[in-house]
Amino acid sequence: MAVGAARPLASQALTPSPSAGCAAIVSLSSSELLERERLATFDRRQRESTAGFWRELGCIRQALDLLGHKGREGALMIAGTSWHQGAINAYLQALRTGPTDSLTLTLLGQIVLDDWYADSLGAVGRALLRGAEGGVLDRDALRGCSTAAFWVGDLPTARGCGEAGLASGRDSTFHQLAVARAAAGAGDTVTTSRAFGAAVRAVRTAEDWELLRWQLQWFLSPVEQARVDSAAGDRRTQMVADLIASRDVRDGRRSGARAVEHFRRLDYATAHFAMQMPKSQRERIRTLPATVIIPDSIADRLRGARIKDGLPGDVYNPNDSFPHSVPARPLREFPRWQVDLDDRGVVYLRYGQPVQRIPRIGKFTMREVWLYVIDDKKLLVHFESEAFTGTLEATRLVTGVLGDYLCDVDVRRCQETAEAVHGRLKPENLETIRGQDREFLATATTKDNNSSQPANQLRVMANAYALWRPSTGQPVTVIPYAVRLSDMATLPGDSLLQPLRVAAQSWDGTAAVRFDSTITRRVRKPSGAGRDVYLTGVMALPGTSALSAWSIVLSQGPDRGGRYYEEQHAPLATGPLVLSDVVLGAPSQKLNWEDGELVLPLVPLQGFNQKEPVALYVQARSAVSRADGVAVEVVIARPSTPGKERKVELTVGFKRALAAGLNELQQEVDISRLDPGEYVLEVAVRHAATGASDRRSARLVVR
Repeated sequence: MAVGAARPLASQALTPSPSAGCAAIVSLSSSELLERERLATFDRRQRESTAGFWRELGCIRQALDLLGHKGREGALMIAGTSWHQGAINAYLQALRTGPTDSLTLTLLGQIVLDDWYADSLGAVGRALLRGAEGGVLDRDALRGCSTAAFWVGDLPTARGCGEAGLASGRDSTFHQLAVARAAAGAGDTVTTSRAFGAAVRAVRTAEDWELLRWQLQWFLSPVEQARVDSAAGDRRTQMVADLIASRDVRDGRRSGARAVEHFRRLDYATAHFAMQMPKSQRERIRTLPATVIIPDSIADRLRGARIKDGLPGDVYNPNDSFPHSVPARPLREFPRWQVDLDDRGVVYLRYGQPVQRIPRIGKFTMREVWLYVIDDKKLLVHFESEAFTGTLEATRLVTGVLGDYLCDVDVRRCQETAEAVHGRLKPENLETIRGQDREFLATATTKDNNSSQPANQLRVMANAYALWRPSTGQPVTVIPYAVRLSDMATLPGDSLLQPLRVAAQSWDGTAAVRFDSTITRRVRKPSGAGRDVYLTGVMALPGTSALSAWSIVLSQGPDRGGRYYEEQHAPLATGPLVLSDVVLGAPSQKLNWEDGELVLPLVPLQGFNQKEPVALYVQARSAVSRADGVAVEVVIARPSTPGKERKVELTVGFKRALAAGLNELQQEVDISRLDPGEYVLEVAVRHAATGASDRRSARLVVR
């Protein structure tokens, strides 16, 4: 079956699970179950060759596991084995003699779906795939097959079960996601994009949506997740596609790259950051507002060691000879919403591999810091070990921690660590660090990034304007940009700059249309160019009136580059009277966009000299001729803040007759009386006779 093939609505209906085979056993009491398991163990010599015997034994053990009993030695169970694992062993043994026994396959799939934590998931996946190849296409068996295979990194098996599920014509969302993930792990980006898109379109039921939502919530922001949750049907499908496509544009990646990277990161996280404990233990720590960092016995030893060194007995006091050994506060700064991956997995799925990972072993805890550098800005994320999580590694997100290991990534924390060593750290300084850590933590757990972050950053500035070409009336997106020359590399022994690749992308979320354009510039560096001299240029992309996201990425090879982007560009309005984006230009910056007779000054440096008038340009598209004129008002005001009205600094009004079609409005605006700072310039038009109106605004920075 083709991965992207659509299925009729009826294909989404799920067949009833034949799990009733264990119903009689599950209804037994604990004592009856334990006795039947004991008798089965002694009786296996006469019946061990039958699939039914092992299936029944698996049912008994599965029921004991659900009741919370501890395992004991028995058939295919060494001492210390859980009933959960014992049941899996029994089902696998049953399938050795009856590889296509549908009831056993279903029960095996169900037990893995209930809890993936087991020692033999590879064998489980292969056994379930053999059953699928033998014609057993039960929902739980196929789901369990892919689930088990993914947890052990067996991508061919996971994909095989996913494709078998698609061929069955049922449960399309789950199996399209499985195929997408397996294809991503194998480097098949085309299939990944196609299958993920098909999974989004295949959502029909609440259960389908939960399957897709589980994938999305790893990288959507909480606000985006709430918006998608509140939508339904085709509207929700469009929103999901828009959110992923706008990320690809933001990050300067090809279409579908964010979905591919999500699955790649998910494979890595499940291999390295899984909470390796039975489900019952994982669930106990799901909603704890606080955590036990160190047991009381260790806390007493740590307190005693501090007192012996002449330090306060408070184990959380950062003034210590070894600040990295002082545990973070026991409150959980980041509340868990799932118990499959630890906090490291949450961050990794949003940001991928950090630039640096620096571990540090303390007296009783493990600490680790992750450093990301995104668009030349640091993001520091701190982890610390936590009791009762199944690992000694640093897994919990923490704030307000110090240590000499931070000297490699942050000067301020290095200085405060030195103060703490000498007992001079001020509480207010620690709170400042804690506040910054909380901002980092919020960023690390609510935002995401998939852009290329080269070692050497180019400082880039840009704007984007949705306009219509005066020569043809066709939409166009104009992107002026500037890149700092001092950041750029030259060819050896020459003033000629290394070739500069300029890639521009735009996205129309309404029409689901993306435009890309790439050029290579070869420029000689001007002699005597200072640090704040910029190379400027302009890119023009075919456009639409609903431009919603754009980016421009500049690079000189793989190790030097930078970007500028906007994720939420306000689309142009629709109606009888519509304005384009407002373009503010400065002739002194010597960058124009030309179309026919239009020579439009631009402002690539994003700021205006107070003494130079601003060249204002905006287009008005009118459905009919308006010879009686429209009122045009230009308002310059300080940006509004919550709870305060905006402060208007300047208002200019005039009247202008409009022809049917495209009209160009140009005006010089004197800003000499404005104080330096940031403003919003708004243009509003209104036709008094019909009430038709529109307004657009632009950012104005006065220097």
